[in-house]
Amino acid sequence: MDGGDDEDETPIDDDEDEEEAEDGEEKEEEEDEPGEGFITYDRWQKATYVMKNGETREKYDFVTVTVPLEEFWRDVVAFWSLFLNHHDLSKWNDKAWQDLKECLQLGNVAMVMDASEAYKHELRREHQSAYFSQITSTLWVVVLRIRVEDLGNITEGERAKLLAHYNKLGKKPIIRETHFYATGDKDKDQAQVQYILTDIANYLRGRGRWAPAGECHICGRSCDSSDCLDCDAPLSYFDMSTIAQTEKDEKKYYEGQGAPQERGTDEEPEKCSFKWIHAFSDGCASQFKCAVFLLFLSLWYVLFAPLRITWNWFCSAHGKCDCDPEG
Repeated sequence: MDGGDDEDETPIDDDEDEEEAEDGEEKEEEEDEPGEGFITYDRWQKATYVMKNGETREKYDFVTVTVPLEEFWRDVVAFWSLFLNHHDLSKWNDKAWQDLKECLQLGNVAMVMDASEAYKHELRREHQSAYFSQITSTLWVVVLRIRVEDLGNITEGERAKLLAHYNKLGKKPIIRETHFYATGDKDKDQAQVQYILTDIANYLRGRGRWAPAGECHICGRSCDSSDCLDCDAPLSYFDMSTIAQTEKDEKKYYEGQGAPQERGTDEEPEKCSFKWIHAFSDGCASQFKCAVFLLFLSLWYVLFAPLRITWNWFCSAHGKCDCDPEG
């Protein structure tokens, strides 16, 4: 029997090896942790990013750094007054938005708008070559709050029911409407922003594609002919040769469905039910905080009388609103 040989063999202790490996991992983790007198935190500073095309760009962002406590406290002291200003401004902005939603007056509209991330369309069973021609789209969301008394696209019976319901609840008769715009514009730039705002202004004035039959979609004048006698343009928006047939096919969804109870005309704009839009948005530079957009706002009354507009920007990192859950 070879019993002696069996006794000389040293068995492998798996538990021992696992413990040694765990000890080694713990040591490595300890080495990664900051030593005494140091702190790790996210610092707001300029960071360099590499784009898909290989270009590098710099922008301010939160960057994780490990620094001595003395340097950390210098950063805290330097940013403290800026933080307090940012905190107070964000609180005031949020309070102004909440008050506007709850205390909206007749003839006024509360509006907030934002764009969602780009969506990529994928076929369930796509050909391999389709990978190189994928389509993306962007969803824009505009949320309006309007007084029931100002609405013109509901019947008097519906208005009475709504007013009675709000009265029973003890709340002001303010309804919320959400307008969605799907677009293939991936850049989400000024052209799309101004197109959407123009359509919203037309909705609130009963112009453009929202104008009723028999009224000019530009000036609001009533005419019996196919062309407006004042504007020398097709009376109906859907008779214009510049729009696609697919849009003309949607005429029944928009014509005469504008919001105002009283629309007014270019000669008597003050008769329109709505006088003011109070808008909120984030501070995206390419969309809402650039010279082109401010020029557009400065021309607002010229373009969309009698509507006037105020524009408010949420503080940075505080721009979550009704658009986010709906879009």
